[in-house]
Amino acid sequence: MADAATQNSNNEQKYKQYHPYQQFDVPIQNLYNLPTSPEYLFHEEALNSRRSWGENLQYYTGSGYLTGAVLGAIKGSVEGLRQAEPSDTLKLRINRVLNSGGQVGRRFGNSLGAIYRAAGGLRSAAIAGAIGGVTAAAAVAGKQAVKRYVPI
Repeated sequence: MADAATQNSNNEQKYKQYHPYQQFDVPIQNLYNLPTSPEYLFHEEALNSRRSWGENLQYYTGSGYLTGAVLGAIKGSVEGLRQAEPSDTLKLRINRVLNSGGQVGRRFGNSLGAIYRAAGGLRSAAIAGAIGGVTAAAAVAGKQAVKRYVPI
């Protein structure tokens, strides 16, 4: 056994261990030092510190819709629980809660999703509301005209 130990120590001294990163003169800590600032593909993006109008449109509309949907779902679920009758089974109660929560959540979400311009101030919100109202009225009038004058 002593011969084997002596032989192993002699082999270790003769051969140098292979290190794949030996040629790189970089400490291992610097390899995994990731930047904390955002990285941009184009230089122009780095100069722009504000969101574009399209990004604002999506952000505020989505935030408003999500907030309204969650609040409406909670309100509708509470209404569904209050409307439950003592003779209802568990399945009927769950169905009533889910239906009323979904219905009120959809209505609140659509209502709050339309106020995305409120972050731009009162004037901006009023103008956007007027444009939205005119657009909705035109869509309803167009649908009625198509029903009346276009034979399907």
